[in-house]
Amino acid sequence: MRKVFIDCGVREGDAIAAFLGDKEVGGGEYYNRLLPREDAHEFSFIGFESPDFKFKEETKKRFTHVPFELKEQLVWIFDGAVEFDTDGESYDCRLLEVSRTGDAEPWRHPNPLSEIKLLPCIDLAAFVMNNFNPDDYLILKLDIEGAEYDVLQRIIETKAISWLNELYAEYHWWGRAELRPQLEDDIKKIEGLYYRNDWP
Repeated sequence: MRKVFIDCGVREGDAIAAFLGDKEVGGGEYYNRLLPREDAHEFSFIGFESPDFKFKEETKKRFTHVPFELKEQLVWIFDGAVEFDTDGESYDCRLLEVSRTGDAEPWRHPNPLSEIKLLPCIDLAAFVMNNFNPDDYLILKLDIEGAEYDVLQRIIETKAISWLNELYAEYHWWGRAELRPQLEDDIKKIEGLYYRNDWP
């Protein structure tokens, strides 16, 4: 059995640092949401982040002391490429498709220097089922700026949700937020899954 922490929206890696015991990072917000554990040293780590993130080399260097792989792909519902509105560094970077509410037109990144780039994306549900076994211990953290609704819907529909042991999600008010009540109902039905819907 492998133990793996999958961090979607890893950025500088603060969630992983908290998982490894840093109680101060993020003002303690991350550490306080994670389950207390004594086996963190037994985990390997996979971080997904945009390939244009300006500080990805720093993220890699931060975790040279643990098994860590940075995947330069956007987490989404299919393998391929998707439009990403980005300045390469701020928290306002997001998939253009989810940068809206309802049927409104997508709004743009507030930085006037941002660009819409066609960047590689991955079907997260397929990634889980193609790379792990149901008896592995998998932790998933989702902080993907409005794409969480579509990604969680696909994880549930494909049954990949049943492969997870812990799920930490941040929900945003944009994207397909109308899906949240049903998604949360479905998630809470998964036996043995530790779930937090308040990732900061």
